[in-house]
Amino acid sequence: ILDLSKIEAGRMEIQRTPVNLATLFAELYDIFSIGADAKGLTLSLSASDEMPSRLLLDKVRMRQVLFNLIGNAVKYTAKGGVKVLATATPSDLSGHWNLTIDVSDTGPGIAPEAQDDIFKSFRQHFSTTTPQTEGTGLGLPISKNLVEIMGGGIDLISNPGQGSVFTICLPGVREPESTGRDMEADALDSDNELQIAFEPATVLVADDLEINRQLIIEVLRNAPLTILEATNGQEAIDQAKSKQPDII
Repeated sequence: ILDLSKIEAGRMEIQRTPVNLATLFAELYDIFSIGADAKGLTLSLSASDEMPSRLLLDKVRMRQVLFNLIGNAVKYTAKGGVKVLATATPSDLSGHWNLTIDVSDTGPGIAPEAQDDIFKSFRQHFSTTTPQTEGTGLGLPISKNLVEIMGGGIDLISNPGQGSVFTICLPGVREPESTGRDMEADALDSDNELQIAFEPATVLVADDLEINRQLIIEVLRNAPLTILEATNGQEAIDQAKSKQPDII
């Protein structure tokens, strides 16, 4: 709601920094692979060989857009898989690239008459094969607006029973000048998990959604931590008193 309010008020600001799409894709894969595996879906995120190592993008907003698109694809796809492919072609200006990211799925598809509605606030698409699911109906409208603020657009190709392809098009994305500091940042990004060291501790993970608890537990799996779980507020209070975890 806050994001929507900022967009409607014209107060949403874009902060462009050098972004490594491969690293961003790895983060998103870690987030959604658990849910995809649970449904027996394949999930792939890749970039073309021509993709520059870094592009000037708003990483937070780009992650938010892809999070919404991939999340919807995994949520509504019952069998098959979800594929994300990023490609870049040189634009007319030197050092600038036309970036395209396709998010395709083998889900139920969207009828042509419903395709405009899914980009409107508080609207969700339902059909006989996609029962009502939790959500506000704001993910796609906010994603569309964010991409437009970044100077691009989102296209949709879909037919009932044939899956959907959402395409993000961002023309003229600038490539940052390469420096030694950028290369150091790339090395840190590619080995990010090794930069985090935990001492032994007890962690209480409290959430009523199992998928959220699984995600946090999976991220912390290789750390020397004792993980406790609580599925509601009362359980969290009881375990906080009896186990006295280091962090909740």
